[in-house]
Amino acid sequence: MSLDYEFCVASELDPQHILGLVMAELGLVVEARQSEDGCYEDIVGPGFLTYAYCMPAPVRMVYKESLAIEPKLAVHFTLAYDPVPGEWEQAVASMLRGVLAVIRQVQGDAVLVFNGDYVLLLRREGHLVLDTSSGLWNPERLSLVTMPHTLKGLPTM
Repeated sequence: MSLDYEFCVASELDPQHILGLVMAELGLVVEARQSEDGCYEDIVGPGFLTYAYCMPAPVRMVYKESLAIEPKLAVHFTLAYDPVPGEWEQAVASMLRGVLAVIRQVQGDAVLVFNGDYVLLLRREGHLVLDTSSGLWNPERLSLVTMPHTLKGLPTM
């Protein structure tokens, strides 16, 4: 079984650059392997698989209508959710470390969404908000957040 997360950023940067920031934070290497549809192909990390791509206009409009942001690119994470003790926790922590590295280094609106519906993190107009209703942001994971933020319930998509 796996769990899907989408980290979307309103930036003019290349998807490979954003993926490179995520992987650098985790000490992993990105090989530039672009597929025909413009995605940068799967990178395997500890307990997860990830790739980056430019978001199609219809998908950007969904984010604009739902959250008043218009991301241009995304990093997709597929996390393994299996009985290996500690693997899922490590994968979540790695994903969050990578996402927060991008938040620190790249300006613009951004959102982390679980399963296409649940907003876990939202930066809009420079304000970072972490969702309190999902249970994702436990004290250990909150300790990864080193920039000013607000904790509150966020809407679903």
